[in-house]
Amino acid sequence: MAVLRIIPIGGLGEIGRNMTLFETENTLIAIDCGVMFPSYDLYGIDLVIPDFDYIRSKREKFKALFLTHGHEDHIGGIPYLIKEFGKVNIYGTKLTNAFIKNRLIGLNNFIDLNFIELNQRFKYKVGDFILIPFRVNHSIADSVGFIIETKYGNIVYTGDFKIDNTPVDGETFDFYSLAEAKERGVLLLLSDSTNSMSQGFSESEKKISGTLEKLIKESKGRIIFATFSTNIHRIQQIAEISIKNGKHIFVSGMSLEKNIKIAKELGYLDINDNFIHPIQDINDFPNKEKVIIVTGTQGEPLSVLSKIADDNFKFLSIEKGDIVVFSSSTIPGNEPLVVRIINKLYKLGAKVYNKEIEDVHVSGHASAEELKIMLNLTKPSYFIPVHGELRHLYAHAELAKMVGIKDENIFILSNGDVIEIDENRIEKVTNLELNEVFIDGKGIGDIPDIVIKDRKILGTNGVVFVLLTVNKKNLELISNPEIVTRGFIYVNDSEEFIEKSVKLVIKIYQKWLDDTINDRKSVNFTNLKNKIRSILQKYYKRVLDREPMILSMIVEIEEN
Repeated sequence: MAVLRIIPIGGLGEIGRNMTLFETENTLIAIDCGVMFPSYDLYGIDLVIPDFDYIRSKREKFKALFLTHGHEDHIGGIPYLIKEFGKVNIYGTKLTNAFIKNRLIGLNNFIDLNFIELNQRFKYKVGDFILIPFRVNHSIADSVGFIIETKYGNIVYTGDFKIDNTPVDGETFDFYSLAEAKERGVLLLLSDSTNSMSQGFSESEKKISGTLEKLIKESKGRIIFATFSTNIHRIQQIAEISIKNGKHIFVSGMSLEKNIKIAKELGYLDINDNFIHPIQDINDFPNKEKVIIVTGTQGEPLSVLSKIADDNFKFLSIEKGDIVVFSSSTIPGNEPLVVRIINKLYKLGAKVYNKEIEDVHVSGHASAEELKIMLNLTKPSYFIPVHGELRHLYAHAELAKMVGIKDENIFILSNGDVIEIDENRIEKVTNLELNEVFIDGKGIGDIPDIVIKDRKILGTNGVVFVLLTVNKKNLELISNPEIVTRGFIYVNDSEEFIEKSVKLVIKIYQKWLDDTINDRKSVNFTNLKNKIRSILQKYYKRVLDREPMILSMIVEIEEN
């Protein structure tokens, strides 16, 4: 019996790397292909992307990638998908496609890509699926959800959304398409859960205009705004208010500059060119006329805001009276980085505002009451909360129960869970074993968990190197073992401790030698290294309560 399969391979139980597969006997499509930014315990990892292994196994029927919007957690994995699969049909709105094209320039197979521009309420047929995009409000322009027509019924996939009745660009939420879908019958709703634990309604983007105007109008010195480079609506508001109050705008940050250029060219951003300048011209104007927009809302070490906080930005240094505004939310896990930046800015003399102090940011995700509206608007028979940590998914499930969806018709899934739908049923049937695919420099998926564990040990407890030089002929030590440490102890203050370690290694070696010398065939340096590691680890744990990584090397030299 032919079935429809739905398989989330990213975005559940986490914030980021959103990707969901829809599969029939003949067709496989994906919605979104994002990245997740690494948590503090993924040492040295740049990004985490979805595991493409299942797509790889169904390569011949993988027909298209549909995109909800242009945020990194929804499109950032596309370059890695393209590197492996080559030509892919990509369906996105005008701004989303433009952001992706800008990122993909330089890939050898970029010219093979087929971009299809989505228009609201149009039907796009791909194999066994028909997808109809509908407009949603979010913290980036040109965001959509999808109504997916299948032989078993309609499926609604919201993407990231909120309901904003006074959006900055005037493009209101598309109630009509969803109401029409409800009349035809909605089998299944998959809905954004990010703000499911927030009560009430998410504020309109226009809500913060008054605060922004107050800060810009009353500032006597420079005012620096840190915001997401894709938040075109926020940039538009800052620009309009600045120009209205006789201020000049300076932009710094590669992604920010590129996205502003793209948005202006496509008509999503309207800024008078006489009032926006490159950061290099900042000294041509008095401080009271300067509004600066930069990257670095998450405390990224190489961002412009981090350089400013480190007093290492060549175009300006913080002075007393400067204002810094974090017009953004903090991605979970990045809080320590952001707090560190804020403390540095205060130390330099700046006054810092964030959403905890003033209304300088509103969320792009629906809160509880809007999620209830979505549930009531679509009246699905079945419900899957998506996009969020496990606590968000469970909270969203409770909202669904409140509006009348039966508990047995709600599926709280993990990445890799497989939902099957046919004429008679919808149920979870199995789970794919997905791997964590880490991006580390130019490496893609070549860092196993054991390497991350090793990095954690190195990053927290340091490393001890033990070098033994032995006579190849009789296996006697030629000299005392050498012990070198990095990130473990300060050697100049620990000579006695190192000497004790050396004596312990000699003792270990002598015991090994006594067990080995009578039978040269049993010489096993691997066994010796394991003994050194095991005994030193116990010694360091007992004496210092530390557990460094211990590496040993045996060098054999021929001596008469």
